[in-house]
Amino acid sequence: MNITESGLKKLLSNKRKLAFRNSGEFKILFFSDFHSNYKNQDIRTYQAVERIIEDKQPDLVYLLGDLPGGPTNRRESIEMLSELTRPMDKRNIPWTIVFGNHDDSICRGMPMDKIEKLLERSCPGCLIKNAKGIHGFSNHVLPIYYSQGSDKIALNLFGLDAGRDISAMNLDGHLRGDIIEYLSATAPIKARRRFDIVRFDQVMWYWTVSEAIEKYCGRIPALMMTHSAPNEVKLFEEFREELGVVGELAEEIKVGAVNSALFTAALQRGDIIGFYFGHNHINVAEGSYCGMRMGYVGSIGYNAYGMKKPMSDREKNLLRGARMLTIHRDDILNYKSEFISANDYVAPVIEVY
Repeated sequence: MNITESGLKKLLSNKRKLAFRNSGEFKILFFSDFHSNYKNQDIRTYQAVERIIEDKQPDLVYLLGDLPGGPTNRRESIEMLSELTRPMDKRNIPWTIVFGNHDDSICRGMPMDKIEKLLERSCPGCLIKNAKGIHGFSNHVLPIYYSQGSDKIALNLFGLDAGRDISAMNLDGHLRGDIIEYLSATAPIKARRRFDIVRFDQVMWYWTVSEAIEKYCGRIPALMMTHSAPNEVKLFEEFREELGVVGELAEEIKVGAVNSALFTAALQRGDIIGFYFGHNHINVAEGSYCGMRMGYVGSIGYNAYGMKKPMSDREKNLLRGARMLTIHRDDILNYKSEFISANDYVAPVIEVY
C-alpha cells in the first residue's frame, strides 16, 4: 500500500476543518454505548447528552459506537439518529463515529455500508468517512490544525472499526470452519465471547497512513479510537498500581477473541499518545502502558445492559457518563482527561429494569 502526497491530502480532507481555538485548546467529548431502544427510549440518555454538551462546550463530539437499536426502516432510523445528534447539530458542533458491535441494528436488515451512508447523508454535522479497500466501516483519520488559518496539523485522530461478530472473520473463507466455531464459542475463552477485532489490513492501513503523514507533514502525535479495547488493557486488572490505573473497573474487561496487534503497531510507529474505547458499560478507568495512555469513556445509555446488582442504583448511575479530553496545542502530550458522571446532570437517580 503506497500513499502519494495527493492521496494523503484526500484522506485528510473533510467537509469541515477542525482546529484549535484561539486560546490554544481543543476539547473532544466522547460518548459511547447509548443502546437506545427505538420503541422504549429512556429520556435520561438524551437529557445527559444535552446537558453535558451544554456544560462542556466541546469542539468535537466523538461517538464510540453502539448507538440506537430497533428501527426497522430508514424513516425510523433517521428519526432516532436526529434525536440523538440534535444536541450537537443545534450548536453547530461537528461529530464523528467509529461503529460498535451492535451498530448493525441502527436499521435492522440494512447492511453496514448503507448505514454508513445513512449517517453521512442524513446527519449534517457528521464527519464520518471510511477508508476504501479494507475491512470494516468508519475507518478514518481526522486532522486537527493549529488554527483555522493554519495548514499545519497539530494532532491526528485515527478511528478503526472493530467489527460486529468474530464469525464474520471467515467471510472471505481464509479460516477453517472449526477455528471459527471455536472462536465463536463462549466456554473456551472466557470474557471474549464472540467479539470481533480490528483486522490486519486495517492495522496496515493505519501504519501506512501514519508513515505517509510523517513523510509529507512531519511527525505528528495522534489519538486512536475503537469501540472495544485492545487486548493489552487486560493488564489493568492485574497491574492496577504499576500502570497508574485510576477510575472504576466494575466489570471484567472484554476484548476480541484474538489479538489484533493494533496496540503493538501503534507502539512501534510511535505517534499514538492515547487510545480510547467503550464497549464495557461500567468500566471508566484510565491508565498507561508502555507510555501510551488508554481509557474507557463509559456508557451514556440508560437502556444499556450491565447495570445490575449487587451495585446500588446510585453506584450504577455514577458510572454512566462520558469522557472529555482537553488538549493544548503547545503541550499536546500532557492533555487533560476526565470522566464525566451523568449523575451530575440527570436527576432523580432512579434505576430502570
